[in-house]
Amino acid sequence: MLNELHIQSNKPSEVRICDALGRELYKKDAAGSLLDQVIDMSRFAPGHYLVSIDNGDGVTWRKVIKE
Repeated sequence: MLNELHIQSNKPSEVRICDALGRELYKKDAAGSLLDQVIDMSRFAPGHYLVSIDNGDGVTWRKVIKE
């Protein structure tokens, strides 16, 4: 994985990134027209992360590994 995480959604979405211990490291509420987001992951240490995307209709979880 590079230092950028690209998030695309068909609706404005709240994005959260948690570490493997469940600590929230990033949160952004994309109100309005922010349907495409680029998150700078350069400050995150290598490891496993959980990304949640909540668009109001439900939450999608994805596992991200930064090397």
